[in-house]
Amino acid sequence: MSDYIIYISGGLLGDFIHQLSVICELYHTTNKKGILYITNTVGDTFRTDLEDTYLVTKKIIEEQEYIKEYKIYNGEKYDINLSSWRQSPYLYHCNWYILFNRVYNVEWGSHKWITAPFNEKYSNKIVITHSTRRYGDINIYNNVINNFNLNDILYVFWIDEEYKIFKEQTGLELQSYKYNDIYELIIILNSCKLHIGNFSTPLAISFALKHDSIGLSNSYIYEEVLFQNLLNMKTTIV
Repeated sequence: MSDYIIYISGGLLGDFIHQLSVICELYHTTNKKGILYITNTVGDTFRTDLEDTYLVTKKIIEEQEYIKEYKIYNGEKYDINLSSWRQSPYLYHCNWYILFNRVYNVEWGSHKWITAPFNEKYSNKIVITHSTRRYGDINIYNNVINNFNLNDILYVFWIDEEYKIFKEQTGLELQSYKYNDIYELIIILNSCKLHIGNFSTPLAISFALKHDSIGLSNSYIYEEVLFQNLLNMKTTIV
């Protein structure tokens, strides 16, 4: 009997982050680390080139206790398809916890599934992220931010256009910082006082870190169903 489990996973990146919890939970129940293959042949395709996606995620993935190896898929045999939930009849009819429980027989999100370094520099900051790929009323940020001191808020981004659109649509001028890569983003989100963002990769990372966060919902029933009643998450959905 093998002492590890082989997984294959597609995108998108936020879903990829959520799917890592399956490996983590099975590691805790079987004591078997995972060999993880990343691919565009199952699930959704990643928005960036597959090799680029692999390279920017490699460091943080390989640091996780439950990972034995992390590679780009090249036709190898695998035990579990982490993107198979997309074909489940339960999709759109239950939240992430129930969906992954039924598809993979795990207590999804029971354990923190991303650990990362801490940077004291961000410990008193309320970090804002916003993906323009998600719909909804961006002005909801105004309603939430009004409850905090603007000097404590830091808008972090990777794509210049997203911050430009955020400023134009909200009229907010915030302290801002352009992070270098996803590894730095994860450190920021792990270190900040609070994270506020819409349903995109940064919020998925906060879920995985089990970090205090506020998720700003939008009109997609997909989001409202999958994220309702998040088990053991330190997250508020508004």
